[in-house]
Amino acid sequence: MHYHQRTLLVILCGLLCGCIMLATLVYQGARRDADEIHNLICTAKSTIYIKPRELILNGTLVLDLKSNRIAIHYSVQDQRREQRLFFQDVAITPLNRTGMKTYTFRVKAVHKFNSDTTGEMFSWLRLLQPTTENELTINKIGPRAYLFSLNRQIYNFCTTSGSAKA
Repeated sequence: MHYHQRTLLVILCGLLCGCIMLATLVYQGARRDADEIHNLICTAKSTIYIKPRELILNGTLVLDLKSNRIAIHYSVQDQRREQRLFFQDVAITPLNRTGMKTYTFRVKAVHKFNSDTTGEMFSWLRLLQPTTENELTINKIGPRAYLFSLNRQIYNFCTTSGSAKA
């Protein structure tokens, strides 16, 4: 083998090893992110105004992906200033990763608490209903803060507690 062919072979072997190492690092990073999301428990506190229905919602939404559930607790005020309580616990299937930060899940069951007085007020939203496929996009924006999108309809950020390992 001539000197220039040997040099070319060494360079190609080095590039191949570099590509394998880079692919391994990317795969490990994606796996670490997925593990972090599957163990995520974070709370989103918000005040929401739904203009077409003239509703004001004030409360919390808890994403408990470790236990595969979403807890919703909002006080609802309509245009007549009537107060109602939107209080539900949604059991979901484990997340199925479909993209870098995108996951899908199905709703297994919706438990409405006795104190929930909204009735069918949110049936038009078609969100988190049994037998529906839902999409969740989660992006880490800080050490304990995440930006999430639920079915590209609800956008919010949530935070984890200081002692929770996310």
